[in-house]
Amino acid sequence: SRGLILKGFWLISLIDILYSNIIRIRRQEKKRRFSMADTTHEERIWAMLCHLLVLAGWIIPFVGNIVAPLLVWALKKEGSEFINIQGKESLNFQITMSILGGAAFLLSFIFFGGGLLWIIGIFDVIMVIMASIKVANGEDYKYPWSLKLIK
Repeated sequence: SRGLILKGFWLISLIDILYSNIIRIRRQEKKRRFSMADTTHEERIWAMLCHLLVLAGWIIPFVGNIVAPLLVWALKKEGSEFINIQGKESLNFQITMSILGGAAFLLSFIFFGGGLLWIIGIFDVIMVIMASIKVANGEDYKYPWSLKLIK
């Protein structure tokens, strides 16, 4: 019963985050820092890779999702402000997701359930896909609830 209540709480929180993110994206569209005309095709591809390469984290958890975008960002940040901003966004969000994933993993031993890990994983993938699409279109993207550790 307690586990069901916790899973319900997390599901409602996930829905709230997704809804809030949609509202925030609509507001962001009015305040974009970049547009298609401001970025080259190559910049959009590299910035998109900063987001998409985090899926390597599904192969090497807690490392792949940070190392892959870190390499792209480190190699390309000097050449483009767009890549620099999107690389930092991707890294900050993935560090945040890794911290949440680690906490959920530890909590799964206490509450005997890994549902929270699945919710965090699904949320991460959805946000990465949304970010990749926006960045591929030359738009600036900000992740929700992301710690700003790299500035």
